[in-house]
Amino acid sequence: MHLFSFTMAVLALIGITGIYLRQIRQFGLLGLIASAMLALFFVLQAAYTFTEALVAPLIAVDAPQLATGVAGLFGREPAMSELGILGGLPLIGLVLYVGGGLLFGVSIIRARVLSRGAGVLLVAAAAVTPVAGALLPHTLERLAALPMGAALIWLGWSLWSHRTPTARPVYEIRLQGQLGQRFSDWFEGFTLTNESDGTTTLAGPVTDQAALHGLLRRVGDLGVTLISVNDLETEKS
Repeated sequence: MHLFSFTMAVLALIGITGIYLRQIRQFGLLGLIASAMLALFFVLQAAYTFTEALVAPLIAVDAPQLATGVAGLFGREPAMSELGILGGLPLIGLVLYVGGGLLFGVSIIRARVLSRGAGVLLVAAAAVTPVAGALLPHTLERLAALPMGAALIWLGWSLWSHRTPTARPVYEIRLQGQLGQRFSDWFEGFTLTNESDGTTTLAGPVTDQAALHGLLRRVGDLGVTLISVNDLETEKS
């Protein structure tokens, strides 16, 4: 259970960061605050889970009441010893979870980039989860977090499905002389055009510089004179 909670917190942090960066311009200041609050909650969750699983058992022998208090910090039983500032963590976590979830959901809806339905679900989850957690038995209260998890998964899917493919640069290569259309197979993916001034133009997308050099080697193998190589996307800008 500890491993599951820790993994969920780490994945949520990664997801929130990706969601924010995907719509950083549309999110504005409200989205930044919401992202920071929700991210801080999951940092708190990951840190607490780590402490509960690995640190509390180490101090259990010398300070059993402190270890029990730390382990049950977010439970419903009162602490058996004074925890100091740690005693305020549940309230801080609640504010970050509810406030961050509400603001993050509203920011999603306002941005109109990712699924607005997921934003609505996130708002509902942030509002209902504390109430559901209080009403459910202690053994089942973790189930109250399922709507929040479902909203984040939905947003993750929306982020993945709305990803923008990387545009490949389009090059125009001008050659001396005119090549017949039979050479089209040599330059698959390129449009071969015989110009009226006696030159030949090859135009098409190039994946990277290695592919461009390979293309130019094929031109050299033909024994034709290379006049120019132009990046059409750069010229347009």
